[in-house]
Amino acid sequence: MNYKITLLSALLCSTLGFAQTEFLNTEFGNNGAACIDVPGETFIMGDIIKVDNTFYGLTSFTNHALIKLSETGQIDPSFGTNGYVQLDLTSAAGAIYDNTNAFIKTTPNNNLLMVANTGYLPEHNFMVMTDLNGNPIASFGNNGYVNLDWPDYLNILMAEIINNEIFLVFRNDSTNENNPQQYLYITKYDLNGNIISAFGDDGVIVFNIDINTYTKSALYAPETGKLTVLIDQYTEENFSSHIVQYDLDEAAIDTDFGTDGYIYYNTVNNISTLPNVLYSDNNSIYLAGTTGISGPNQTLFVTKLNLNGQPDTSFGNNGTFLYNDELAGYSIWAINKTGGYLTLTGTDQYTNPGSDKIFVMRITENGQLDTSFGIDGLITNPNDLSVLTATYRTLIEEDHITIATNSYACSTDGQPKPAVLQFIAGSSLTTTQVTKSTLDFYPNPVKDILYITGEAITKAEVYDISGKLLYTVTNPEANQINLSTLQSGLYLLKIVNTKGAANIKVVKE
Repeated sequence: MNYKITLLSALLCSTLGFAQTEFLNTEFGNNGAACIDVPGETFIMGDIIKVDNTFYGLTSFTNHALIKLSETGQIDPSFGTNGYVQLDLTSAAGAIYDNTNAFIKTTPNNNLLMVANTGYLPEHNFMVMTDLNGNPIASFGNNGYVNLDWPDYLNILMAEIINNEIFLVFRNDSTNENNPQQYLYITKYDLNGNIISAFGDDGVIVFNIDINTYTKSALYAPETGKLTVLIDQYTEENFSSHIVQYDLDEAAIDTDFGTDGYIYYNTVNNISTLPNVLYSDNNSIYLAGTTGISGPNQTLFVTKLNLNGQPDTSFGNNGTFLYNDELAGYSIWAINKTGGYLTLTGTDQYTNPGSDKIFVMRITENGQLDTSFGIDGLITNPNDLSVLTATYRTLIEEDHITIATNSYACSTDGQPKPAVLQFIAGSSLTTTQVTKSTLDFYPNPVKDILYITGEAITKAEVYDISGKLLYTVTNPEANQINLSTLQSGLYLLKIVNTKGAANIKVVKE
């Protein structure tokens, strides 16, 4: 099979960028990663925020500690005990792949609010407020902490400070044999830690949902009072996902949304789907996930809806952006919108089997892959930072992308540890005053020799998928690149000739 690509030819000169490893900010932490090691069973960095020039992180699953990092990812040893403050929050923290099990927010008074799950027993602390030095605010709740006397374990889905009120959404744990009913638990507190009784029924609204369901993601629009949630439903015969919207002012389902308040997502382009995350920019709702079953050759999708739940057909292909890599198995965990672009972050489990890798992808506002970002729109982390289970929080400041996650590379006891990675977004190939010509390469997949037509090649660089340079071929005879020594997998080649350079992807059989 022949593949035709565009070769960028510079009339003046070309500035050739670097490979995937070069997108990791090596001036952050230790060569791009800050590893966090605190006592107790602490496996993930559940959330992270930035206050002025300082990062504050909240560890989770299962022990909660407040961490302080400098702007360059260095732990501040003067903060608490060796850079961390242990928090008296419940240790029950959901699953390691639950990317909503801990939240950290800044208050209008520049204090830190941290929220976790409520625990299996009543009256466990689930919320704490501290100053920037990690000292509990005595006027908040009971000496800085708030607990909840509720018979079921509640798993936090979202926590926001809106109009000087703390808005919280939980789902219950339906493993309680005495109460298999599943429901959403929505509540509000003031900034002194008191429940706002005027909201709902004495401060709480409960919506029952079907059994055998799992609520993944929640959005709240305070200007409309609408709560939108993404729910998976499992039966012995079927799996399906749906979005449902609630009107909190009426404490009822919003029947003007979708079809009687529901949108069902069983397929995209006739392929079964696994939606994973919701995001809103106040004008639209984005639903993202993957198609197909777990494994390689999954298609990542992002669907854009208007606020009534109807597809925005100007986005992507009739409302949906699709991206497929036959060797990758994507799980998308977060969407951010900055500067007119959507940045998608998540993990890829199959490009390098046994080692999850973070990916960062950028698409345009109208649902097209931004190929000027990273390498063909994609950035991944080096192999030596795997395994990474999820992207629990993504912060974007100009060209710096900071991600709260975890990594076995940080392990001191064989277990993954909290980690913070930072990438510098950029382009793998920048040119000035370019014209276009074409280049053919075949076969693909390739067993040994890759043939390239067109201008004589002066240099070919072969990279693995993480961006590590494997070897360079200079002035290859008859434009033939010998790939016979490579193991099966996906590789990136940078092809350079007298007219310019291009990056191509090749599958080695």
